[in-house]
Amino acid sequence: MFDLNYRTTLFLVLSSTMTFACGGEDTTHAGPTCNDDQMACGSICIPKVTPNVESIHFRVIGQGCAGSNSCHTGSNPKEKLALDTPEDFLGMVNLASLQRTELNLIEPFEPQSSYLINKLRGDDMSEKSSTGNRAKQMPSLASALCEEVILVIEEWIRNGAQ
Repeated sequence: MFDLNYRTTLFLVLSSTMTFACGGEDTTHAGPTCNDDQMACGSICIPKVTPNVESIHFRVIGQGCAGSNSCHTGSNPKEKLALDTPEDFLGMVNLASLQRTELNLIEPFEPQSSYLINKLRGDDMSEKSSTGNRAKQMPSLASALCEEVILVIEEWIRNGAQ
């Protein structure tokens, strides 16, 4: 029927496929190799975001949410939430969401109870914004944040959001 080499080859192919399918390590799909001042963000390297307010504001909030032509800047920001400075961003701590008033935007030590995390992931959001429009995943004018960046923000919240 089968010769020994065919059986051995078939066994090796099937066992390596099963190892990958059952959670074995797959080094061919590892994330990118980034420099010390970078972090993986999906399949690319980006400037490293660390779990502190200055880094998160400078690298994430200030670039997307409060950057030029963004929603949360200036004298008439969306949802009445200006995020121009790190201090403005800290103002979200213990502040009730206008969209889901039972949740704070940032609940210290509890990222799972922080509406900001829901908005960043697009999960469990209000049906409508405070202006009556459909609530959207943030950032709405740019690509969604990669999970690695959201995890850094979660770590900052878990550490007390200070």
